[in-house]
Amino acid sequence: MNRPGILDRYVLREFLLYFALTFLFFVGIFAVVDVFEKIDRFLDAHAGAAQLAVYFALHVPSVAVLVMPMALLLAAMLTLSQMGKFNELTAMNVAGRSYLRLARPLLGVALLASAVSFVLEEYAVPRSNRARQQYLERTVMHIVPSPPSQRDNLLYMGTEGRVFSMRSYLVQEQRMLEPTIQSFGGGRVRVRIDAREGTWDGAHWVLRDGVQRVFGEDRETAVRFGTLTLARLRERPADFAAEERNPSQMTITELRRYIGRLVESGRAAERYEVDFQLKLSYPLINLVALLIAVAIAAQLRRNSPALAFGLSAVASFAFYGVVATGRALGQSGVLPPWFAGWAGHALFLAVAGAMLWKSPR
Repeated sequence: MNRPGILDRYVLREFLLYFALTFLFFVGIFAVVDVFEKIDRFLDAHAGAAQLAVYFALHVPSVAVLVMPMALLLAAMLTLSQMGKFNELTAMNVAGRSYLRLARPLLGVALLASAVSFVLEEYAVPRSNRARQQYLERTVMHIVPSPPSQRDNLLYMGTEGRVFSMRSYLVQEQRMLEPTIQSFGGGRVRVRIDAREGTWDGAHWVLRDGVQRVFGEDRETAVRFGTLTLARLRERPADFAAEERNPSQMTITELRRYIGRLVESGRAAERYEVDFQLKLSYPLINLVALLIAVAIAAQLRRNSPALAFGLSAVASFAFYGVVATGRALGQSGVLPPWFAGWAGHALFLAVAGAMLWKSPR
């Protein structure tokens, strides 16, 4: 008889049952909170239950990523507390099963949850957030957005270290008014072009009535022009017409590219670097949460479901508080971005490791 396999399946079955229940519980809480936050908009728009359901369905990916660590933590606490309450842990120890070996199937689920969280964060969450906002505005509130005809005081981070600024960009005409294009290299401006206007000729940008300045190591060269065709620019009219997105609406790849453009242009990117590190580290919260639950349960061994729920809530709030504090300190420049994004994980992993080291074997 494969006794270890039987025990693993038993522990895994109990844990997955609790995980499914706690996951649905937390998703339900978020659904209720979200509904109450938006209820006035739905009532004003005379929206029905079907529209409300679609709206929340589009919110599920981001909610799933957020509540998965809490569900794992609480499910592990409930599983191990119940097994301790009925002396199942003692029986397994007598059978030669160490506490850490007993938790191995749970760790496998946490690793899988981390992978799922990463995939959702990269491919589903940004798209669903944009779709949810559009659904609320267009389908529920019947706001028909008109195509932007003009963008004023536009600042755009281009490729190859270029920064575009212009008084206005006329979308339909594909025309820049009073554009300034700066090319950075080595942390300083290398070329600056100021013009009265710029238009798209179907293949390239053509600037008119301006001056091009080239900055050398010890001198500046200025050349006036009537017409200047910028054949090397990669930016197209659609780039200037599109609205800028915040980091929550970007995938990890998109955010990395945006940071690269900021760095090339010599602009500060710490705020976005912190968000990038958090996007990378966040999926591992699932593993950290599971280890914290195992460490706490290993110290208590026997505890009630109420105590398990309370300790899970305290641990969750403490962890998210540390992560939020690190994010704020990183974006303000007090902490390096990589440290701000990973410090919370490292701290709680160290605490969990110390607790597991001191727990009875």
